[in-house]
Amino acid sequence: MIAEKCDAVVYNCAFPDTYISMKNTEYSDNFPQDALSLYLTTASLCGSNYDLMEHAVGLLSDKDSAYTDALETLKSVDFSKVDMIVIMYDLNDYKDKRPVMDENNDINLLTWDGALNASIQQIQQKYPYIRLVVMSPAYGQFEDSDGKMINGDTEDFGNGVLPDYVLHEIDVAMANGVSILDHYYGTINEDDAEKCLTDGYHLNKMGRERVAARFAREIFNIGKE
Repeated sequence: MIAEKCDAVVYNCAFPDTYISMKNTEYSDNFPQDALSLYLTTASLCGSNYDLMEHAVGLLSDKDSAYTDALETLKSVDFSKVDMIVIMYDLNDYKDKRPVMDENNDINLLTWDGALNASIQQIQQKYPYIRLVVMSPAYGQFEDSDGKMINGDTEDFGNGVLPDYVLHEIDVAMANGVSILDHYYGTINEDDAEKCLTDGYHLNKMGRERVAARFAREIFNIGKE
């Protein structure tokens, strides 16, 4: 959708059910998603070494071929010709009760803020000519293991509600001088959930259309009156 709206070449390197932060301080096969977390993904592309990601995808690909597809796409990209990297994650970090921040370490990879901070800075150092755009999660809710619906707008697991994660994401992006699009308040809110989301937080076609349209409008001034 973004490719069509912006007349651009777009590479979709999205891995299912992954996180900005890491769950463990060191990679373990018990949780292969860590190798596909934002920081280790950026470390792989900045170092042009995808060995760890290939290993993790080998463990996950039986569940979903999208892991293999995303990695093959990522490996095919010539970053010397890339104009922009767009980073967007949903509410998985909040859902898994990951810490938002570490006041004593602003690049703590076990935290939402720290992993985003470290990842942005790593890309900026390796590819200073690439523009970075961070897009926040949209509104979301999910069913917990007891069958209770958890509303991200009101449920605090000890690290804040989902809007707190969004506000911290905005702060990190602004501190690093990168563009930030707030989809939580600006694109899909609770009133839009039924028509724009599946299972409470994944974007359906209408949801993706809204995100793509806002991206085109705010980043490339396409569709602005």
